[in-house]
Amino acid sequence: MRTIKLSVKAKIWGLIGLMLIGLGILSAEDLSSMHDTLIEDRRQALQHEVETTESLVAMIQERAQKGEISEADAKASAIALLRQLRYGGSEAFIVTDTHYITIVHPFRPDLVGKDMSNEQDAEGKLFARDQVDLARRDGSGYLTYSVAKAKGAAAQTKLAYASLFRPWGWVIMTAAYIDDLDATFRTRAMQVIAKALIISILGAIGLVLLARSITKPMAKLVTRMDALATATPNRRSKAPNAVMKSACWPGP
Repeated sequence: MRTIKLSVKAKIWGLIGLMLIGLGILSAEDLSSMHDTLIEDRRQALQHEVETTESLVAMIQERAQKGEISEADAKASAIALLRQLRYGGSEAFIVTDTHYITIVHPFRPDLVGKDMSNEQDAEGKLFARDQVDLARRDGSGYLTYSVAKAKGAAAQTKLAYASLFRPWGWVIMTAAYIDDLDATFRTRAMQVIAKALIISILGAIGLVLLARSITKPMAKLVTRMDALATATPNRRSKAPNAVMKSACWPGP
């Protein structure tokens, strides 16, 4: 009886273990996919902003190409526009030429006309050079660098997208911090983990109840079978004794 009961319990606990492992694997895959999705959404958003801005600059450049305005006036008009453009509240665009010279920097006008080729981020990366080289090589692309949000604060990772506007040799770039994605990921991760725990607990309770519903009737059945097995030999042993007694004693 005990062996059967333990065997059923062992199988039930095995199912619980497999369920927990399966939920763990699915949760890990879900979290990994979620993080990748958050990053990809931010990448696509940056690319969209740069492409939209580049199309505005292209419209101004086409006017110069048609002779409606001079190229110098077209560039001046584009620079004035780029200085004012904002998205997401306070995000803006930085423009350099292919020689690493800053053309537009809305937040640091003191950098305009400055060679940025040797500028380093908090980790020593030549980020300005990297973004220009990337745009010159591939036409456009993503890169990351580290910079503090405020003076004296810890450096945070920024994701940038840079694109080469070939007619003028301008590299238009925008970037955004991604620490907010980490916060969003942590919040969603806790939600996924909480759901997995609830499912695990409910599943475990269900399986335990199922185990009890199986083992208790089986235990009663085995007990009855043991009782019957014990009683049957006693009945068989009484029958020969009765026969022998009747054979030994003559009748009246």
